[in-house]
Amino acid sequence: MEVEETEKGPFTPVEGGLISTMQGMVIKLTVNVGDKVTKGSTVAVIEAMKMENDIQAEEDGVVKEIFVEAGDAVNSGDILMVIE
Repeated sequence: MEVEETEKGPFTPVEGGLISTMQGMVIKLTVNVGDKVTKGSTVAVIEAMKMENDIQAEEDGVVKEIFVEAGDAVNSGDILMVIE
């Protein structure tokens, strides 16, 4: 599958893509490319409506690519990172 990229990252579905479930601002990332993660571990924190929300890995794997950084505004449905 070919993926077109924008300045913020891909806008088409990506296998292993972790998608934001809410609109808000990325407060911090708790992983780097190459890190191993387990299902349920916090990989990012997004602030929405003055509340910090943990974004958790949906599966065990390795972080292959990260499309956001702290301070970025994200929308619901944006791909934050790829975990394979």
